[in-house]
Amino acid sequence: MTPPRIPPMPRPVQLKHSVDLQLDHAFHEQQWTTAANLARQRHKATKDEYYRAVEIAAKSRGDNAIDRTSGGEAVLALVNDNAVVKDVDALDLYEFAIDGLSMDYAKTIGVLRVRLAKALPKDKNIGARCLEACMWHSDWENAQEIAVSLNKNFPGDRKLLFQSIVTTFLVAIDDNTYGMKKNLFPNLVKAQADRAFNLRPLTGKEQASLDQIKISENEVKLWLQIREKFGPAQENLKLLSLPNWGPLYFLEHGFTDAFLLSVRLLTFNCQWEAVARITDAVFDKVILMGHKIPSAVETSDDGGQIDGSPATSVKPNNAASSIPSTAFSDSIRDQYMNASREWFLWISTITATRNLPNGQEALSVFRRKLKKVVRILTSAGRMKAVFQQNYSRILLEIRFIQAAITGCPNSTSGGNDTIQHLLQFSKEHISDSNCFTILKGYLERLDREDLASFGRALNTDFAAECANEFKAPDLFHALLLSSLKARARFFQATSFTAGGVCEVCCTAVKEGPDCVTCLESIVEYTLVAFQSGIQDEYASQRAADMTEDPLSNLALLGSICLVKLAGAHRTNWRHSNRSPIYNIDVKRFLQAIVWLDFYLKKVPKNDSLRLLLVKLYLMIGCVTQALQAWSLFDVKNTLLECLGTVCLDRLTSISPGHFMPGPGHLRSYAEPFIRHFETAIQKRYPDTVVKTLQNSSFAELSNLIELAQNQSRNCVIVLAVVENRRGIRLKNGRNETTMEDEPLLGCLSPNDKFQDFTDYNPLPQWAAPPSTPIQELAACGPPPTNRRCRLSILAERFLDQVCFAQPKDFKPSQTTQLLRIDWQTTASSCHTNYKELDSLMCGDGSDENDLTDSEAWYFRTVTELAKLLKLVYETVLLAPSTKATREEISTTIKRIIVIMQNQKQDCFTIPDKIPENGHTFHGMAALHAIGMLRESSLAVKSTMQHVATALDRLKATEKARGASEAAWLSPEAKKLSVASIAADVETKGRVKALTEDLRANGWIDRLVGWAFGDEERPDGDFAGLVERKLASFIPEDARESWAVGIAESWRDVMKGWGAVRFE
Repeated sequence: MTPPRIPPMPRPVQLKHSVDLQLDHAFHEQQWTTAANLARQRHKATKDEYYRAVEIAAKSRGDNAIDRTSGGEAVLALVNDNAVVKDVDALDLYEFAIDGLSMDYAKTIGVLRVRLAKALPKDKNIGARCLEACMWHSDWENAQEIAVSLNKNFPGDRKLLFQSIVTTFLVAIDDNTYGMKKNLFPNLVKAQADRAFNLRPLTGKEQASLDQIKISENEVKLWLQIREKFGPAQENLKLLSLPNWGPLYFLEHGFTDAFLLSVRLLTFNCQWEAVARITDAVFDKVILMGHKIPSAVETSDDGGQIDGSPATSVKPNNAASSIPSTAFSDSIRDQYMNASREWFLWISTITATRNLPNGQEALSVFRRKLKKVVRILTSAGRMKAVFQQNYSRILLEIRFIQAAITGCPNSTSGGNDTIQHLLQFSKEHISDSNCFTILKGYLERLDREDLASFGRALNTDFAAECANEFKAPDLFHALLLSSLKARARFFQATSFTAGGVCEVCCTAVKEGPDCVTCLESIVEYTLVAFQSGIQDEYASQRAADMTEDPLSNLALLGSICLVKLAGAHRTNWRHSNRSPIYNIDVKRFLQAIVWLDFYLKKVPKNDSLRLLLVKLYLMIGCVTQALQAWSLFDVKNTLLECLGTVCLDRLTSISPGHFMPGPGHLRSYAEPFIRHFETAIQKRYPDTVVKTLQNSSFAELSNLIELAQNQSRNCVIVLAVVENRRGIRLKNGRNETTMEDEPLLGCLSPNDKFQDFTDYNPLPQWAAPPSTPIQELAACGPPPTNRRCRLSILAERFLDQVCFAQPKDFKPSQTTQLLRIDWQTTASSCHTNYKELDSLMCGDGSDENDLTDSEAWYFRTVTELAKLLKLVYETVLLAPSTKATREEISTTIKRIIVIMQNQKQDCFTIPDKIPENGHTFHGMAALHAIGMLRESSLAVKSTMQHVATALDRLKATEKARGASEAAWLSPEAKKLSVASIAADVETKGRVKALTEDLRANGWIDRLVGWAFGDEERPDGDFAGLVERKLASFIPEDARESWAVGIAESWRDVMKGWGAVRFE
């Protein structure tokens, strides 16, 4: 664990109340020059160093570039002179003064904070302020020193003790901690935490006995975190087995989270017997309580009365902690009752029994005891629906484990027992939203024969119970059954390997993993079931009001099957010279969209429908419709983080208009993402850390830090910044701010990694593991990766370099000398940039499958341009060129031209498979390729302008050599400029052609005809059946409304392209 790489915002600073009104007003109104002059006058009159700090703070925010560094110079002088700033308010001002400077807080202000806290050890307020300031800036080492000092000087304050413990823990787990501290601090924090609870031998210095200490659950949770991180397994077991300590002690004191964390710790340490004994103790107490509930005293499954025999046949000892007395208070009774139904306790015990020597016997005993406990809990009214589902699930898990142990999953005296358990679970929880998700986990553990048996049993058993299910009185329940059966068959139909034979339809699966015949059959089945439900007012209304909406499931499943039947697969990402739907049957693809769109308008809050529809719309360039569906999410901050990539990724290259503020779009689409992450990481995180420390929620600190770490390395940050910059560049031709000025990415180091945290759980994950997930089928390209993020950042830095222009008022006196220094610096930067780009494009770990072809062409172009610029600076500007260097530069230019030609050909060549009336449709779906070609063209043009400017400067300082170098290099550079202009001309022509095509009439009829057919088909034809069924429940006005939405969305996208700057 390390501190978040993005520095926090400066803490708000207030001047002292003793400051006169004039100075206070000038400072807080940000009249920095006036405030600095007034502070200088007060310092001169009073000799108070506080006013000196006010002056430096004000100057550091002024317009003068030299004054802005005064804060850093003053702080460095204080640090180097071993000075102590004894005024904490003055130190706050010095901290304010260095904000924005490249200074290590821990080695500057942090050092001064420690000196101040140690210089005034008895001032608790100053120590607390210094500690909070260090924690705000994630300066854990200095915070630890301050916390230790506070604890030492105020030994009776338990809050200060745990502040010392938690800061020591943070230093111990910091990946940047090296040397002696790395070895010392883990042992130190263990000893500190143990002594805080008197768990180590007494030294005579203890504040009080454990019975007299008022401990909190947060303190115990911190102790458990430390033990999990650094404690040896046997030592942890020994401590958790001490009298008046351990899991049951935590439980009786109402520390439920600590109880579960202690069980997790023992499970993590593989202390299986201890886990089993804890469960024995909890179950025994509940069973003992059950004797006082008359309705709960019944005979057990094996004919005996409920007793207190061990649940897992493990001999009892002290390792499970002490057993409470039989006189139960209401609070203790509630704690044991609630703990006995915890899923985590059950699954931990299952894991423990599997690892015990007598595992099979222990599992059987646990199952019997669990049934008794559940009976008691049910009698007491404590088994709500969620716990009942967990109980059914744990019984199913036990059955599968027992089947695996015996090696005969379905050969029991009761017949096909495992299949019957699966059917029973399905029937009991068919109306639960996660029923099939749980069921799918067990279907994955069946072999093909058992999977086929389950499918047959599901159909026969359910059919027997619900004859004529679509005409049954309870149509809603029939729809639930239909939805479950269809998903189960879909799972089976997507689980094949090439060359297998489908057990359902007896069809040979040629390619795998999907059985095409079964997918077509599922589409037919779902269409019939959906039609039956949607046309019944009661059933459709009830479905819309339920969490488990069977009509939604039927529409989703049918649409997914249509997308698969249309031919969607991963390789579509690689067809950038065609649209992403080049190999896709357009009719089936549009049928999937119109089905989802129709039902989403009836249930606009269905997340699964919404998310899949957004992705499908984006695939065909229908951005406005996609964002309208996305807006129904009522997007919150969490959604921006976990689902932001769904809409944001590659959006600029498809619809640049959404990143150009104007009448239709008041702000860039990326702006909310950027603002959210800036606020979350730079302000909310440090503020929450300080408040958490103040509230003594010590165990939550590590979770907060981990959250901030994940936020700072989320790919969405890079996508938001890069997409926003590309949008600005497409309109203005350049960016006014550099990557170094971007708060979220300016402080990036080469070792920082990015990760995709996109959560696709809202999408239905119903296919078998061999099948491609729907989020990959319905995508414009591969998901974000660290490699693509790094390439994007390097490309942006390169563009900053070639687009940089000196201010017009910059007129240095020593032009030649400064120019040479500037060239040397630029050459070094070009060399570093090229090496990193080349390593990512061609080095170890490079994977072309994480880029679209358009992106690969673009990054290749930028890489070669970086090489070209490096060669120009090193072998032309800084030294006279040679024949070899000229040839190398010429070869590089030719290679860039070839790359540009290939990218242009891929972008504009119309494949033969596409009929003439589909050119516009596929052109809209291929906008990503056009956008990336525009980026390549802009990079080439900017680089050539940069080279031309550099040659002009060379001629101005060395006229003869400059003219000689320009004579051979300018014609070569012109070739690249011509290639760039040619790409722009064709891009502009394509944009114009698409715009004119979309202005033509007839798009509504054309789109409706593509989806619903415009000719009669025989009754047995699958395509005709789908067309007729969709038309039977989607009214004509809904079809036309859908087609109008697509056409208007395309026109809106092309309107944005009309604002793109072409030169």
